[in-house]
Amino acid sequence: RTRCPLSGDAASSSASSSIDMAVGSPEFERVDSAFGAIKDWNGNLDEFKMETDLTKVCDPEELAEMRKHFEELIDAYTYKFSPGDRVTGLVLSVGKRGAQVEIGAKLPAFCPAYEAAVNSQANIRSSLKPGTEREFEVIEAQRRGESLWVSARVVDSEIAWRRVVQLYNQNTVVKAFVKASTR
Repeated sequence: RTRCPLSGDAASSSASSSIDMAVGSPEFERVDSAFGAIKDWNGNLDEFKMETDLTKVCDPEELAEMRKHFEELIDAYTYKFSPGDRVTGLVLSVGKRGAQVEIGAKLPAFCPAYEAAVNSQANIRSSLKPGTEREFEVIEAQRRGESLWVSARVVDSEIAWRRVVQLYNQNTVVKAFVKASTR
């Protein structure tokens, strides 16, 4: 029985590996055939189709064991988020309606444009920039779906109120303009 070249123990030490993976060797040809005919590809991405048949590389029992282990790892690192949880997120992209934010969930979270800043009139692209990391709060999603919704506005608003309380406790005089009031 041959060892699966995809398993961690076969790939852990390339110098001491007994598998000959040189181009043209029988083992190389077996792995190459399992991952499709890359050598016959003409370079056009529209025509490229790669079919992977891992049963050509590993026996079915070993493949089933590897899949089970992989599913256990996915389950072990699946986080459960609830409204009110604070998370650090990386802004992936920003559009007119909102931003996609990577927070460690299965799918990126969505930050609607009206939740991007305390000032609801602010341009979302000035509030959130792709590639920046910041704190968000998980909020209730307005629409059903798998994507979580997050808010930067809630976090910024809380920080602003803490600053107001701090200035009040220090008896600091602040000049401000009242733009609106509620009864």
